[in-house]
Amino acid sequence: HIGIVKFEQAICSLARIWGDSWKNKDDKKLQLDNQILPLLSLFNNESYKTSEERISWFLVKDIRGEFYELLVQTVAQYGSEEIESLRLLFEKEWNNSETSNFWPSEIRRHVIIALWLAGVNRSWVIEKLNEIEVSMINGKNIFECIEESQKQAEAFILLHEKEAANDLLNQILRLSFGVGFRKDYQLDSWIEWLNSINNIESDKTAERIEYFAQAITKLSEVADDGSMRSAAKELLAVTFKGGQEKL
Repeated sequence: HIGIVKFEQAICSLARIWGDSWKNKDDKKLQLDNQILPLLSLFNNESYKTSEERISWFLVKDIRGEFYELLVQTVAQYGSEEIESLRLLFEKEWNNSETSNFWPSEIRRHVIIALWLAGVNRSWVIEKLNEIEVSMINGKNIFECIEESQKQAEAFILLHEKEAANDLLNQILRLSFGVGFRKDYQLDSWIEWLNSINNIESDKTAERIEYFAQAITKLSEVADDGSMRSAAKELLAVTFKGGQEKL
């Protein structure tokens, strides 16, 4: 269980570093190379000696995004200069041909948003999100593409980038027509998500709901009646909720 053990050790290291920031409030010092860099490269390994080791690393890799968010929050306790230094370390990892493969788009997005919440320049955040978008769906199946596009749109919504979020919404709609099988309920998930974008750009709510209603009628051509009814029910719920909020 070496993967789990190393992960637990890393969490303890973060707790100790965070605690040190409280203990030494007047003289906060953080050694990025010695304390943070090893944590940054914790998951940069795909050479496993045994199947048990592979499984243990597989289990903890599922929460890489949350781990790096915690890493950013920990370094943020030491101030804006340390966050800027951490940003540069992340970029170095992403731009290095030997390590870039260990940083898929979803993990980078977690880090980018965490850095923005910690005070990193907004223009850099948007630039890096745009870089992710170029190749984020390459080699993925249709369900993974929809999920990736939805997470990207949510990031832009958080940044109040309406146009970018709208573009991704249209991409999700186009992707959703590539239904994999008759009993397909993926349309439900992004109709639920429609609330988020309607709250940001309420003036186009009616237009957007009409657009989705037309998409649901098209769904009958490629999926069963249950899928269409379920999507219609979700859209009615979103529409009703929007009407209530205006009262």
